[in-house]
Amino acid sequence: MENLIEQLKKDGFVKANDFGLKQDEAIHLSNLSNELFKKYRTKKLKNDKYINYSPPFSGSEVISRLPEHDKRAFEIIENILNNKNFQKLFRKILGANYKLRQCSLRRSLPGDKGLYLHQDAIGETNLTILLSDNLKGNGSTCFLPGSHLVPKRMKEWGIETPPFLVRFINFVLKKTPGLIGDSYIFFNRTWHGRSPNKFDKEYDVILMSFFPNSKDIPDYDWSPNFIKSIKNSEFAKRIDFRFDDYCNKNQEDNYAIEIENYNSKVKIDNFINVYFVIYFLRIFFAIFRPIYRFIKYKLVWKI
Repeated sequence: MENLIEQLKKDGFVKANDFGLKQDEAIHLSNLSNELFKKYRTKKLKNDKYINYSPPFSGSEVISRLPEHDKRAFEIIENILNNKNFQKLFRKILGANYKLRQCSLRRSLPGDKGLYLHQDAIGETNLTILLSDNLKGNGSTCFLPGSHLVPKRMKEWGIETPPFLVRFINFVLKKTPGLIGDSYIFFNRTWHGRSPNKFDKEYDVILMSFFPNSKDIPDYDWSPNFIKSIKNSEFAKRIDFRFDDYCNKNQEDNYAIEIENYNSKVKIDNFINVYFVIYFLRIFFAIFRPIYRFIKYKLVWKI
């Protein structure tokens, strides 16, 4: 476990499978994913205030609040949250009172061109579980290893990564391949996107978003009936966003916030790739930003 944590701290992401997910449970989640996407597409299921479907857009589609759809899915996620290895790792990186904000399904569709590199909210840390065999990492989350330790965020650098530019730096990005049931953990501060899906196949994953205990966690609602039905569960504890100032002051430091304070440095084996990308993009935008903005806004106006 310690080696796993050190690898996560070094690269900003790590493959981590020892959280108690059984093969039959992974298959159930995979079948459920197929069933739910099919029902939403054929409008046998409809959106409401708490359960949302985002139809195909930019190569992917998403279903939010997975555990509200299926009792066994909730039980499987609950078992993961109660797993000792899982709890030990997340307490090490987020502190004892970490919170779960969302648990969604994402599908990468054939022809998916991928998603640009970006960073998410401060302290956010994700667990992703593969629901499809994907040995090539098509349509999977991809990372620039070590980029979570760069002192400035991408917005501070004035950097964007449109798809045509990602092609030039693709050789330094790492995909997340694996078999059904494999899982990865990553800091959302790590520069990440989604790799293209070049195959005629759909690839599904579960994305679970965690945060350190904080009054700054972005709002996210679960249905009252669901919350009532899972009373006293570990899941209920983790989605309770009521800020406990006493617990927050007395919990151990958490790494996800520490890296926001620039207390660590990019490790030597990631250093060259990370700063090659940064300065390649900074030079590009220093020269071509006016042209890029013109093309970008012209396309927006056409849409």
